[in-house]
Amino acid sequence: MRIREFQAEDLPLLKEMTAEAFDGVSIDQGIEQRFGIIHGHDWRWRKTAHLDDDVRRDVEGIFVAENDDGRKIGFISSWCDREAGIGHIPNLVVAAGCRGQGVGRQLL
Repeated sequence: MRIREFQAEDLPLLKEMTAEAFDGVSIDQGIEQRFGIIHGHDWRWRKTAHLDDDVRRDVEGIFVAENDDGRKIGFISSWCDREAGIGHIPNLVVAAGCRGQGVGRQLL
């Protein structure tokens, strides 16, 4: 496994991975189940739009994990509030078949 910097062409697949990883646990999904779709967008759109925010906020804080054959198996997004001296990790996603193998730990 290797960890590399984010590239713009990663974004569509990272969004797919995010929707899969948060299916069943997303707050937005729970709200949608209770109240229906909000403003014409389902919970997947809402959750994956956060990645667009991460790219705009600090593209250099996004890292992608790949297995030995180059398949993307996870990612982390991060940013630092330098004034407050606090770091943030908005997203940490590991592909379903790769969980429990230390990928998330390596990304952290």
